[in-house]
Amino acid sequence: MDKWNRIRTGFVWALAAGSLLAAACGEREPEQEMPSVNVLEKVWIFPLSVMVSYSGTGQALQTTFASGRSPDTVAVWYRRTLDRTGWDIVGDARSPDGEITIHAVRDGPPLWIIIRDREDPPGTIYTLIGAQPDTTNVEP
Repeated sequence: MDKWNRIRTGFVWALAAGSLLAAACGEREPEQEMPSVNVLEKVWIFPLSVMVSYSGTGQALQTTFASGRSPDTVAVWYRRTLDRTGWDIVGDARSPDGEITIHAVRDGPPLWIIIRDREDPPGTIYTLIGAQPDTTNVEP
């Protein structure tokens, strides 16, 4: 198994372990409906990131991570990784407060990556949002 497959597999296991840990601690989170397909299955995780939270609906999944690297470093890594793995970046913007939003598409679920500065401890918080592809045909 190559390095990237291990990272992806680790991500799936981290989601499962987080759910089991929450259940074992006796604190029940409200049941969350999850998409029928893993909309973040083929999305790479920035190296040495730590999962902070996740939530989902029947249409989308959102996962937030923390990294000790700068927001610009994380953004550059995602731009390169998305390009190398067949994603087309259709949106890439920085808001006045410095938050970076990258929107990417390819066959399957669209992806949004929202990257922002973290002050304490220094680094980055970034959120990956995958959604079910729009299957409605809106052509006239």
